[in-house]
Amino acid sequence: MKTISYYLDELQKLTETGTDYAVSKLLNTSTQRISKYRSGASFDDEMCVKVSDLLKIDLKEVIAAANYHREKNEKKKQFWLKTFENVKKPVAACLTLGLGYTLSLALTGHAAFNTVQHYILC
Repeated sequence: MKTISYYLDELQKLTETGTDYAVSKLLNTSTQRISKYRSGASFDDEMCVKVSDLLKIDLKEVIAAANYHREKNEKKKQFWLKTFENVKKPVAACLTLGLGYTLSLALTGHAAFNTVQHYILC
């Protein structure tokens, strides 16, 4: 499970200075709020949308991570963990199928493997 600090660190990489001040400007919030996030506060839904847009990642992933870290009830925590893990499954399955398909074309010497514009769409 990714933490709120993980997402903040990723946002720092998008900035020139790599500081929390720069992240606060990206998110249109205060440095105090960023500090609270680093100290354990969780993103609200609006912040989840901003983070997912800036990092170009699935909104469901960020919402699941934020709710997991916010939730006190263990049963509900497990729900958010499962939701987070399920976001990653389709991508992994797509990559596995795509690599397997490409490898099978290469091993059989199929003409499609040799074309310049060979794409695998999922």
